Amino acid sequence: MVTTFYKAQNDGVNDGVNGGVNNIEKIIKENPGINVKGISELVESSPRTIERNIKKLRDEQKLNLKEVQKQADTLS
Repeated sequence: MVTTFYKAQNDGVNDGVNGGVNNIEKIIKENPGINVKGISELVESSPRTIERNIKKLRDEQKLNLKEVQKQADTLS
């Protein structure tokens, strides 16, 4: 008996994109007052890419910027 496993194609691209979005989500939650420029410097991506990823997080309802702002206000 032989079992063969195949990796789905394009996993590398999807993992890279999703990993970047998840990384941005983590950075925002850990640093509620951070701005797009600060995130772009941390992840070495353009501000436009960061804005696109934040929009994706908001569209998927994984990120609520009002809640993040409340956290930032309580910390200051």
